[in-house]
Amino acid sequence: MNNGQKGVSDSLETHSNGLIYASNNEENAINVFDPSNETTLTFLQFCESTGWVDTSKR
Repeated sequence: MNNGQKGVSDSLETHSNGLIYASNNEENAINVFDPSNETTLTFLQFCESTGWVDTSKR
């Protein structure tokens, strides 16, 4: 299996349904990889006004 390049990431998480979630620092997003069909999609993308959950916007 060749999963290609996913870019810079500082975290991965797996789900019981087999999906793999990866942070995508370059796109300010979270991507989801489905190994059953080898596709990667943007799961969630943040805009500058929203920020990440672990950061405070003042």
